[in-house]
Amino acid sequence: MQVSLFDKSISPLKCMQVATNALLERKGERCALVTTKGFKDLLYIGNQARPRIFDLEIKLQDVLYESVVEVDEQVSLHS
Repeated sequence: MQVSLFDKSISPLKCMQVATNALLERKGERCALVTTKGFKDLLYIGNQARPRIFDLEIKLQDVLYESVVEVDEQVSLHS
């Protein structure tokens, strides 16, 4: 079944819930991360918010994406 992004019978809230659950449960389709050049490892590094910040044996979770695509972009007021 294919669904249009403009289908009024589908609730955006329900779509967000289904997508969030798929990410949390690590189920669903393979995906890639598209990000600004220089930020490909941002989600891998994280924010270092760990309960045991000085622990030498850090257990990192697997990333949710399969590959990373970096794009050149310029963000400015007059671009």
